[in-house]
Amino acid sequence: TCPRCNKPGKLFIERKNGRFICFVCAETQNFKGRPEYALSELLSIPVAILRSQLYGESQFVSDVFFDIEIRDFFGRDDVMDDDADEIPTVSWAYNHYPLDHHFAVRGVHYLQSRGIPLEIAKEYNIRHAPEDRRVMFPIEMDGRLIGHQGRFISQSRVWSEDDGRYYDTPKILTSKGVPRDRVVMFMDRLKGSKHVVLCEGPVDALKAHLCGGNVATMGKAVTKGQIALIRSLGVEKIYLALDPDAADETQRLVRAFSDIEVYLMHPPEGKKDLGEMSMEEVKELFLAAPRVNPAHVFVFIRKTLEPRAE
Repeated sequence: TCPRCNKPGKLFIERKNGRFICFVCAETQNFKGRPEYALSELLSIPVAILRSQLYGESQFVSDVFFDIEIRDFFGRDDVMDDDADEIPTVSWAYNHYPLDHHFAVRGVHYLQSRGIPLEIAKEYNIRHAPEDRRVMFPIEMDGRLIGHQGRFISQSRVWSEDDGRYYDTPKILTSKGVPRDRVVMFMDRLKGSKHVVLCEGPVDALKAHLCGGNVATMGKAVTKGQIALIRSLGVEKIYLALDPDAADETQRLVRAFSDIEVYLMHPPEGKKDLGEMSMEEVKELFLAAPRVNPAHVFVFIRKTLEPRAE
């Protein structure tokens, strides 16, 4: 049974070299390739430990043994492409302009209004799509563009002359084909870093620029694949910077990383997330972040306005 789609009879592994494919998830999530990715999700074991056991690539000591029945669907002469587990590279659209282009002025103004200087934004290869009225945040892996997420920077309610009515424009759009369970935004920031600052969205992650190791999960829920990815990179400290209303998810992540030092970056009173703070304030929050453990209980209390007496 495939751990992604939970459908029986769809996940197959080649006996010769262990390469795998799920005939359902391969089309929707590119779930195919080297065996450690399938085994990690089947056995809930970090990819780094599996690589150590399979290839001897690291110095992990583990008493994990595999007992899996492998069903071979390949013929004698069939082989899988060695690059089958590679996430495809994409290109920017012709109308997604670099921030130093004169068509990107509105995008630059938006970023600056959010406290993100132009020079720092350029470090992250952010672009602007003036026709779509979106700032485009790249999703890159090893310097390769594999997708992007666009944030609408105008009024979300748009009037249609043809229909004579208002339409709500999606605030955030992610390009198709991005295997979110295998990547985090700005993941190249983790190269050589001993810690990760785990944020929800790109603006929050950009505000943690001075902290280093700043990435965005592109959503409140962190997938098992993203957890395995972070573990595989060998970070020693996790700084959780999810929005305060993600208390349940924060609790789950503290437990998932119970063998690693975990710290909590909670926005101060009056700030709903890191995006409302300056980069300097986020750096101070990072330096003062308290260490937490699975015994901590995280609760989000939504404040409401008291009704006024007329």
